[in-house]
Amino acid sequence: MHKPRSLLIGNGFDVQLGGDDYLNKWIIVRMLAKAKMGKYDILFTKKGEKAPLITGDEIITLLNNLIKFANDIREDIYDDAVAEYGDKELKETLQDFKNYHDVPITSIEEIGMENWFMIFLIYLLTQKDILDQYELVKQGFERMICDAIFCEGNIQSLHRHINKNAKSFLIEHDNIFTLNYGNEIERATGKTVFHLHGDFSSNHPSEDERNAIGFLRIQKGENIDLPLEFQHCNNTAILDFSGNKKYRYATSMTKAHCEFERIKLMAHENQENYIQFLDKIPPEHQEIVKAGVENDLSLGVDYYFEKLENLTGKLEIIGIAPQNDNHIF
Repeated sequence: MHKPRSLLIGNGFDVQLGGDDYLNKWIIVRMLAKAKMGKYDILFTKKGEKAPLITGDEIITLLNNLIKFANDIREDIYDDAVAEYGDKELKETLQDFKNYHDVPITSIEEIGMENWFMIFLIYLLTQKDILDQYELVKQGFERMICDAIFCEGNIQSLHRHINKNAKSFLIEHDNIFTLNYGNEIERATGKTVFHLHGDFSSNHPSEDERNAIGFLRIQKGENIDLPLEFQHCNNTAILDFSGNKKYRYATSMTKAHCEFERIKLMAHENQENYIQFLDKIPPEHQEIVKAGVENDLSLGVDYYFEKLENLTGKLEIIGIAPQNDNHIF
């Protein structure tokens, strides 16, 4: 009897293929250089406005000021503010951050990219009048990080560095899961690859015309109008300071995706039940459901955690940092 053989791949795989370009330090260096040139101003500009909420020079100043703030965090200065906020995962991530940075931080490149979200949130806890801006700031920085990881598109060419033996090893597996956003493995093997944290080839549901929410937003002119050179930032990548937050977001989006497929099936097979269902939900949700059913669209995103959790057989793991991906384990 065949026992399924599965593989789980982390960022170490991309580093082996592409070298230092995919290390945290050089991703951040690229990001800071483009910010300094003003190339990210468009990512912080609201639709219909000319001036960005924050300029490249202001981004550099802000990040450089965060070095002192990060060291203050190390020295327990903001423990009370975090405790008062009451977010268990923020508290746990803060402790992990202090454990890892047991000597003073001297450069922004020493701080892990996703730890920036934690630092920004703690900073905003001290400026409560602008705390509600956290998600907006986070979104802008997510796009900058995605662009820096994309590395002018080079990440989508890493499949050229996968040699014959490595390709044969990959193909031997029944299931391939990855935490990477690039699509090098499917391009090298032709196999379906399950991206647990999203990928560059999939559009974010709010901007995807094949998704019910994106379909309506585009119809109403509410979609985000990113220029061509930043279209890769409009993806399904999950970035956050906590693995558990990533997991909750991913599983909720998968649940929405699966539930909506069930609703579409009900609409075609049992109109009476479908109409009764519509009557029970708010009008704004009715609009989304009807658009999805009538145009055979999707909803949510399948991040494949359910598939990972129900694996049988053997799972091999390569290139994963356990401290960054505790939610996977």
